[in-house]
Amino acid sequence: MICGNLDMLAMVFLALQGPDLRDPASSLVPQDRNVETVRFGWHTKEPGVPTVPIAMQRVHEVVSALSTREDYSACGSRHIIDAHRVHETWLTQASVGVHAAVTRRRADGGEGHLTPDVKALELAGAAVTTIEMFNATEELGRIRADAARARGAISMY
Repeated sequence: MICGNLDMLAMVFLALQGPDLRDPASSLVPQDRNVETVRFGWHTKEPGVPTVPIAMQRVHEVVSALSTREDYSACGSRHIIDAHRVHETWLTQASVGVHAAVTRRRADGGEGHLTPDVKALELAGAAVTTIEMFNATEELGRIRADAARARGAISMY
């Protein structure tokens, strides 16, 4: 089953490599797409994030299957980025974005039902201060820089 999905995984790697033209900060991503071997790394534990045994088993199955292929090279299991740090930064920016979108929609006379989760996100965004948004934007830059540095050891490119 896993081996049958490796070609699909290769397609995902190809789709993800290189910069995203919609995101100028993604220009930090190496642009050399002419590689013969996809280097990959993984990690299965993140502080504060519960792990599901079946998910860990599947990760190990994929790693095992990829490791047998000549066009993939395993770099090892490593911690790259603190998921809590990423989540908190994303939550601040996403909530501000949702609040702005809902505010624009209301200003244009739009109504509509917000799910409880979206409403909570919108209310959280209304409470974010300018300095908190500025700090989150700076933190996003640091997260991207950390990821770019980590990419030197663990890369899909």
